[in-house]
Amino acid sequence: MKDLYQIFIDEDSNEDGNLVRAIEPAVGKFEGQEVLVFDVEGFDAHESIMRAELHFFLRRRDAFSRRRSRQIRAKSVCVNEYCRQQTLKKIRGNSEGEEGDYKVVWDATKSVFDSYHLDAKQAVFRITREHSKMRPYSEMIRKSTPFLLIYSKVNHTLDTKTVIQQTEQTKRKRRDLGAEEMREYYTYNSIPLDNDEKEPRKRGRKNSLSEEMSSEDVWQGFGEETSREERERKANEELANDVRVVLLQNKNRCHKEGTLVSLKHFGWDRFVMEPKTIETSFCKGKCAKPMLTSGKASNHAMLQSLFAAEPVCCAPTNLKSLNFLYRDEKGRTVIRNYSKMLIGSCSCL
Repeated sequence: MKDLYQIFIDEDSNEDGNLVRAIEPAVGKFEGQEVLVFDVEGFDAHESIMRAELHFFLRRRDAFSRRRSRQIRAKSVCVNEYCRQQTLKKIRGNSEGEEGDYKVVWDATKSVFDSYHLDAKQAVFRITREHSKMRPYSEMIRKSTPFLLIYSKVNHTLDTKTVIQQTEQTKRKRRDLGAEEMREYYTYNSIPLDNDEKEPRKRGRKNSLSEEMSSEDVWQGFGEETSREERERKANEELANDVRVVLLQNKNRCHKEGTLVSLKHFGWDRFVMEPKTIETSFCKGKCAKPMLTSGKASNHAMLQSLFAAEPVCCAPTNLKSLNFLYRDEKGRTVIRNYSKMLIGSCSCL
């Protein structure tokens, strides 16, 4: 699963779905024969299963591994009256490196799809070997580690109404808590102090004197006052060659800022295996008017800064996916992909 998780990170998505589960089997018996039982309960009602694979490893890698892999068969076992037993089609058989194990993969999409839509809680399979008896399934699980890999698509779009409601509830709780603390504070400090009873000093004489002087000013009303635009232009000319101002302007340009947040602070490290940290970034800064070609602005933004009345804003130009590798409440290893969750870069748009 870690290799598959790395593929999700490298490709930033997966065409087979944004949710992958790796389910380990339990040993059961059906009609007197041992079977592999996979728990497929707890899927989302709006989840769409895209693909399912049954993986099996041949631990003893030798010159006869390919021949032995051809002798292994996998069948789905029907546990209710509405399904039908199916022989799984082998879709892949390859070696995990020179010293690795030989892996056999069967297509189990139809079987898992039927189990899901028949509201079955389990998907059952039987693995056999042609012209040879299989070892006990408990030993087979220990040595060959079979598992079921299910790819599905889930709508991870945030419901804005739900987010707003949760935010308002949090704000309301904070306001109630703050009001209660203020009541306790004023109840505790209800006795006035002697120093608080002193009257403030009167400063009316000084203010009245300044008013009389300003009213008797003989030069009041004469001369020309520079406009606000003229004062701003002169100030900008004086600061144009100041190195500190140039550096400050570069710092205030549109750019990406953020910090790395450790999942350990939220207690998620108990079940989240990857990643260990999450980048919480945002776009910050100003967009000059007119736009500069060195600011990595789009052509639309440069024209908008020249002619449009609406100001150009600093916004994300590249969004990346956020991938989690974790164990769910049933102990199943899960990869969940949230598209367009992380900011890759910012620019003026």
